[in-house]
Amino acid sequence: MNRREACKMISFILIFLLLLTGVSYIVRTNGHVKNRFAGFYAEEKNSIDVLMFGASTVGTSFSPGYMWGEFGFTSYPLSSNAQRPKAIKYLLEEGYKYQSPEVVVIELRMFTYEEEEMKADEAHIREVTDNMRFSLQRLKTVRNLTDGVEGFEAKLPYHFDIMKYHSNWGMFFLKDELQKVAYRKADLHKGFEHQEQILFHDVKQDGYVATEERIAIPKEQEEILRDLLSYLKENNQKALFVVSPMIYDDEYFAKMNYIKDIVEQEGFQYLNMNEVLDYNFATDFLDGAHSNILGAKKCSELLGEVLSQEYGLTDKRDKEGYDSWDKSYKAFMEIYNEVNDNKEKYEI
Repeated sequence: MNRREACKMISFILIFLLLLTGVSYIVRTNGHVKNRFAGFYAEEKNSIDVLMFGASTVGTSFSPGYMWGEFGFTSYPLSSNAQRPKAIKYLLEEGYKYQSPEVVVIELRMFTYEEEEMKADEAHIREVTDNMRFSLQRLKTVRNLTDGVEGFEAKLPYHFDIMKYHSNWGMFFLKDELQKVAYRKADLHKGFEHQEQILFHDVKQDGYVATEERIAIPKEQEEILRDLLSYLKENNQKALFVVSPMIYDDEYFAKMNYIKDIVEQEGFQYLNMNEVLDYNFATDFLDGAHSNILGAKKCSELLGEVLSQEYGLTDKRDKEGYDSWDKSYKAFMEIYNEVNDNKEKYEI
């Protein structure tokens, strides 16, 4: 093979891989998490002040658009359903490729879960790995999150997710999915998943009951937490650890007290929203574990106040180039006002 033929062969391979990558992005399962990650990749480089990590409660509790409109800083969640704590460091490394956040927010709910149970949870592992762009960082993340998957053949579809989704050709008939061929598409809600329904209106619990007890979290989760704290310190990264509203038993909050001690000993701030938030358990919940948009406004208000007052974030509302953030705030308030003014319509 001469030089010209070699160049043709290399060009063919590169074009094939480029096309395969685009097809892989399109046929990935659609939904809130895909929209969230594609929206993150569409944001202007180094334009996000705060990155947020954790499970589904992050996406339903904290509205970047609302916090922008009220406090003037930009934020974005890289959250997914039942996100393994182990994934947070790798997603933060992915975030650093595109953004230089002043603060990161980490929701702590999943640190109380057993790691062994999450190792076997393919769907929620994939919500992280399948929603990352192809890169060396993605390979690293797949390798570390498939530690519970046995065998080369079983792990391969995580690396090349088109093997899992090759039959999703219906995505090519959806305009929104075709626009994700480069795995970037602006998200009006900036990763926020607004829930309008009030499913928990007949709840009997009046509020959060505090406890001073400490119960150790699973050993593997403590090791992951301490490793994450070390990583944050090594990178001089400011971080706020939060516990979002949730109806749970005393044991859960005793585990959160245990986490609080570790976090604060390492010099980071801990915020249990259940202790300070004026939260209506009957109307602000979707299901007892996730906020609807009424609760999200309260959670976002509290988080926005803490971030703006205690971390010195600059108010950018008087600067040009933030039209998409103004639109996101407007969209949030329109939905919020509709639900707030017509609660009986949204009670199910």
